[in-house]
Amino acid sequence: MLNQSTILAQDMDLFDIRENGLYGFINKNGGAIIEPQYVYAGRFHEGMSIVEVNGKMGFINPKGEMVISPRYQYRTSFSEGLAGVYLNEKYGFIDTSGRVVVDFIYNGGFGFSGGLAPVEFENGMWGYIDKAGNVIVKPKFDLASSFAEGYGCVMERDKYGFINKWGDYVIPVTYESAEDFSEGLASVTIDGLDGYVDKNGLIVIPAVYESTGQFRGDMAPVQKDGLWGMIDKEGEIVVPIKYTYLGYSVRGINSSRYGGKIWIYQ
Repeated sequence: MLNQSTILAQDMDLFDIRENGLYGFINKNGGAIIEPQYVYAGRFHEGMSIVEVNGKMGFINPKGEMVISPRYQYRTSFSEGLAGVYLNEKYGFIDTSGRVVVDFIYNGGFGFSGGLAPVEFENGMWGYIDKAGNVIVKPKFDLASSFAEGYGCVMERDKYGFINKWGDYVIPVTYESAEDFSEGLASVTIDGLDGYVDKNGLIVIPAVYESTGQFRGDMAPVQKDGLWGMIDKEGEIVVPIKYTYLGYSVRGINSSRYGGKIWIYQ
């Protein structure tokens, strides 16, 4: 039986590719492990990748074996041992054997994090459930995301803020937009521009950018005057803001992109 460390290693060592309109997987040396054959294939998470076959979604293991037959709608991935999927236009959760763990009774949802998952209830409001389907945070939000670093990003009356796992606000809903926390900081929008707050809700990088990304490896992409660069957690520019496109990876190769590198277009 594969242990968790083996599964995580396989997740890191397999990368999705697209060839002639079909998806497959290669290893870190560029060798084909699963030949391109799927209309869609997601990256491996917890030893499973969602693939599309004849308009339905199923899951394969790193050997390319179909372990959960294609019958679901919606592209998703496993998180904490469960995957959220749609069946007959309702959302629920299955485990890695395909067993239904949380019934298909929700309008929508996102993956588990810290033992909780955000789901949209029949009344259109969002709350959080545990892995047994128990309601932990009552549905009272217009939108909610999976927890990241202990904080859940939620929307109420077109404003965004953050809650803890008990549903209490830790950062008030005052922002026009907000992204999940990453490496202790979250991007927020104030008066149409983006900056970053810490977990105390303090603005640590002023909102002066047209767009921003999450911090990874102590750096984040930012856009100003239509061009991209990168800043550090002090807000200092570490890659000049002069590129029309910028991306980077810190986890090894990402398809044809090599980790630890920054790729740019001028």
